[in-house]
This record gives sequence, C-alpha cells and structure tokens, in this order.
Amino acid sequence: ATAVGVLSAATGASASAFGQAANAAGTNATAVGVASAATGASASAFGQAANAAGTNATAVGVLSAATGASASAFGQAANATGTNATAVGVGSLANGDSATATGEFSNATGVNASAFGQAANANGATATAIGSFSSAIGASASAFGQGANATGTNATATGVGSAANGDGATAAGEFSHATGVNASAFGQAANANGAAATAIGSFSSAVGASASATGYQAYANGANATATGARSVAYGATATAYGQGASAIADRATAIGQGASATQIGATAIGQGAVASADPTTAVGSGAQALSNNASAFGAGATAGLAPGVGDNATAIGQGAVATGTNSTALGRGASTNGFAGSTAIGAGAVNTAPNQVTLGTSATTLMVPGVTSAASAAAQSGVTKFISTDAEGHAAASAYGPQDIAALSASVGGMQQSVAGLQQSVNAVQQSIPRAYEGTAIAIALGAAALPDNKRYAISANVGTFRGESAFGGSAQLRVSDNLVLNAGIGAGFREGGVGARVGATWAW
Repeated sequence: ATAVGVLSAATGASASAFGQAANAAGTNATAVGVASAATGASASAFGQAANAAGTNATAVGVLSAATGASASAFGQAANATGTNATAVGVGSLANGDSATATGEFSNATGVNASAFGQAANANGATATAIGSFSSAIGASASAFGQGANATGTNATATGVGSAANGDGATAAGEFSHATGVNASAFGQAANANGAAATAIGSFSSAVGASASATGYQAYANGANATATGARSVAYGATATAYGQGASAIADRATAIGQGASATQIGATAIGQGAVASADPTTAVGSGAQALSNNASAFGAGATAGLAPGVGDNATAIGQGAVATGTNSTALGRGASTNGFAGSTAIGAGAVNTAPNQVTLGTSATTLMVPGVTSAASAAAQSGVTKFISTDAEGHAAASAYGPQDIAALSASVGGMQQSVAGLQQSVNAVQQSIPRAYEGTAIAIALGAAALPDNKRYAISANVGTFRGESAFGGSAQLRVSDNLVLNAGIGAGFREGGVGARVGATWAW
C-alpha cells in the first residue's frame, strides 16, 4: 500500500493514496487529490474531495462521487449512485442501477435511466432523455431533442420543444405536443390533447378523447372527432371531415370531399364543395347543397331548400336538380320544383308550375304505366271510377265521366240503333211506296174522263198517263141508258210497278 501526503491513508493490497487526507481502502484502490476517497476493491478517486465507494467504482473530478459497484462519475460534482451507474459532466447525476447521465447538470434517476445533454433529465426506470434540457419523467419515458419533454409511463417526445404528457403519449416533431393517455402528435407543432387523441401533420390539432386530425393544419375538436386532409376541420362530438378544406362543424356532422361543409347536428355533405347547412340535412355530389331542415340533395349541383325554415323537407335527386319549396321533390337531371311547396317534378328537365303539383317529364316525354293494365290494379279500385283527361299543357284531371257512363251510353246507343233500324225500315217502305204512288197518279191521269156524244149510245176511250217518271195505260167505256142517265167504267195499269186501278160511275143529266 502507498500513502503520500499529510493525513493520507492507503489500506489494502496495492492500495494508493496521494494528497492531503487522501484515503484508499481496498485492494488496488486509488485515491488522488486532497480529501479524495476510494473505498472498495479497484475503486478509483481522482480530484479534490472525489469519492469512489464500491468495487470498481470510479470518481474523477472535484467533488465527484461514484457510489456502487462499477459506478462511474466524471466531472466536477458529478454523482453516480448505483451499480454500473455513470455520470459524466459538471454537476451530472446518475441515480440508479445502470443509470447514465451525460452532460452538464444532466440527471438520470431510476434503474437503466439515461440522460444525455446539458441539463437533460431522465426520471424513471428505463427513462431516456437525449438533448439539452430534455426531460423524460416516468417508467420507460423517452425524450429526444432540445427541450423535449416526456411525462408518463411509456411517454415519448421526439423533436425540439416536443412534449408528451400522459401514459403512452407520443409527440414526434418540432414543438409537437401530445397530452393525454395514449395521445399521439406527429409533425411540426402538431397538437393532440385528450385520451387517445391523434394529430398527424404540421400544425395539426386534435382536441378531445379519441379525436383525430390528419393533414397540414387539420383540426379536430370533440370526442371522437376526425379531420383528415389539409386544413380540414371537425368540430363537435363524432364530427367527421375528410378532404382538403372539408369542414364538419357540429356534433355528428360529416363532410367528405374537398371543400365539403356540414354545419349542423347530424348534417352530411359528401362531394367536392358539397354543403349541408341545416338540421339535419344531406348533400351528396359535387357542389350539391342541402340548405333547409331535413333537406336532401343527391347529384352534382343538386339543390334542396334555400335556408332553415325556407324549403324544409325538400328533396333533390339528379344532376342540377332543384327543390326549393317546402315538402317539394325534384327527381331527374335538371328537374325543378320552381320554388312551389308540396310539388314534385319527376324526369329530366321536368318543371313544376304550381304548388302541390306533380309533373312527369317534359312535352317531349312519352308516358307509360304498365301496371295500369294489371288485374291487381283493377282489383284495387273501389267505388265509382273516372276517366283521366288532359289539356294542351298536360294538366291531368279526373273527368266527369267514367266507364259506367260509357256503359249507359252504349245501352242508349243500342236502343237508338234499334229505333234507327226500325225507322230505316219505314223509310225503305216509304221509298218503295213512292214509285207506286207516282204510278198511281199516272193511272189516275190515264183514267181521265171521256165525253159521250149526244147522238151516241156507246163510247170507248184509251189513254196513257205519266207522272214523275212513272207511266200507266187506262181504258174507259160509257153507256147511255136513257136520255138522262149515262153509265161509265174504267181500268188502268202501271207499266213498271204493276199497279192496277179501276173506277165506275154514272152521270145524270136533265
């Protein structure tokens, strides 16, 4: 053993003490410096008041201290306490088995804790802090980067100024912050605040339990809110925004598509620039708009309603379809209810012209309803049925007449037909009688009177008569019975109809 200096002491085989009051106690122990102390086999202390206590312990530097088997302290006032503990740097502190503190005023406290960098602080079993002023507090906590701060079991902060506060929290990115159990923030200045909240992207922010924001400046605020896309915004419980600039600002609101916007509770907007702005509304399609309460718009550029209270319950389906009246419906490309309440326009280009009206297609549209001819449709009818009539503009209405009227009319027509048939028979009979009548006239003409001379007792005459195309022959005879009495007789016959006429007479003269 070797002791050199006033009050120095060396105890143990090959022990060495150099300096005033230096103390080396242990086999191969070495103490060098005023008031230095090396206690333990192969312990080494170098520097004024340096203290190495433990087998293979090493303390190098003024006021340095290494306590524990294989503990090592290097630097003024460096302190390593624990088996295999290591402290390197002025004022550094390693407290715990296998703890390591490297850097001026660095601090590693806990089994396997590690602190690297000026004023780095690792406090907890297996905690790791790397970077000046970094801090990892909690079992297995990790902080990487200047000023990085991880607080909580398994918390991890990576990046200058990053902070992870909560068990399992993770912050990765310059000035990123994750606060809450299992919260995660990834990206420059990303912020996740809430249990299981996740923010991914530069300046993204997720606030609320299980909130998620993904994309540059994406913002999700509310339990289970989700914003995905650059500058997307989801504000409200379970609000969801997907797409660049998409915004869902109300509980359960959903906006999907670039610039899509849903701004009322339960509203849904899907499509680029789609807007659902009343409670609750649905807009699906590029530029689709649902603007009134319970309004629905489906199709590119479709519009349902005008504003809350104006056009409520409107539905527009089809590209460019427009339903802006209360309880109105437009179905088809370019269909429009024209602002009329209760109206329905069905078909491409169909347009309503009055409230509570149903318009089917345009003037170029043909209308077919196959089910009208089915037996089931007929069976479903009850009461008096009517015909449907239309005007030049296509307005349809029930006429005053129906099938039963046609049946009655048919019966009447049948009776009239019978009457006409009888009349026709009469006319035919009359038509047949006319030639006979004409012939009778011709017979009468042919039977014209004949004169009997005064000095004659007998006279016979023959004549031919004609009337309206009918001709007849007539013959007559006269007999003078006395000077005062003459008898006469005649007979005539028609040439075509075969009619026969006769006459007898007497002439009394005095």
